[in-house]
Amino acid sequence: MRNVVEALIVAALIIAIALGMAYADGRGWVADGQERASGVVIGLILAVMGNFMPKKNLNDCASSFRVVRFAGAVFLVAGVAHAAIWLFAPLEAANAMAMSVVGAALAIVLARCVAQRARA
Repeated sequence: MRNVVEALIVAALIIAIALGMAYADGRGWVADGQERASGVVIGLILAVMGNFMPKKNLNDCASSFRVVRFAGAVFLVAGVAHAAIWLFAPLEAANAMAMSVVGAALAIVLARCVAQRARA
């Protein structure tokens, strides 16, 4: 039941952010608010996922926990970077820059998984 409540809270926050950015865009307070807001929200979701990854690891293996903890830290940093890029980078370059950060994070985590598997 706790997971359902957490998921509903996250969903409500995503909707609230989207509505707030739509309102701000309609008032002319921000330029390209919807596109930037969706990029920021995606980055924050990735950061939250990275934060919760080590806490949800159900495997008892210590080496598995180290990999999951590393992956969580990498995705947390990548999510924050993704959100920051969408907030501050020029809109024309934001998508390519943000996807490069996420792709690099994924490559780093996959490399760590392969290296861990080779050691085992």
